[in-house]
Amino acid sequence: MSRDIDALTSYTLKHLRDRWWTTRWTHWVSSHLRCDPGERLVHVGCGNGEIDIALALATPGLEVVSLDVHPHRSHHTRELAGDVDVRVMAVAGDLRALPLAPASADAVLCIGVLQHLADPATAARALAALVRPGGRILVVEPDHEARYWFSASP
Repeated sequence: MSRDIDALTSYTLKHLRDRWWTTRWTHWVSSHLRCDPGERLVHVGCGNGEIDIALALATPGLEVVSLDVHPHRSHHTRELAGDVDVRVMAVAGDLRALPLAPASADAVLCIGVLQHLADPATAARALAALVRPGGRILVVEPDHEARYWFSASP
C-alpha cells in the first residue's frame, strides 16, 4: 500500500472513529459479531488498535487478533493493549496471504480495507475462509459520498 493510500485510510478511519466510534457503536459492532468469552475475533486492518482494545474490554475473555499490513501498527496495538492491561494478539500480515489458519476465527471484522484493494472479491473470499463454519463476518465500507455501508453474515 502506498503512503498516499495509507494517509487516505488513516483519514477515513479517523472520520469513522470521530463520527461513530462511541460506546454505542462498540455495542452495535459487538451485537452484530455476537462474540462470547473464549471465542476468537480477527480484526483485519486493525489500524492503531483502538477498536480492538474497545472490543476486548467490552467482552472479557474474548481472544482478539489484530492484523494489519503495516508492522508499526501491530507494534502500536501491542503497546496500547499493554497500557490498559488487556490481551490482544497483534500480527503484521497481508489479507492476500493471511498468517492465520483457515477456519480459525469465530468472527471477523474488516473496516475500511476492501475499498483500497485492486481485487476486493478475492479479499472477501479470504475473509470467508478465515471464519469457521457458522462464524460471523462484519464488513464496513464507505461509499463514494463517505456514507458507511455494513454487511454482516447471519
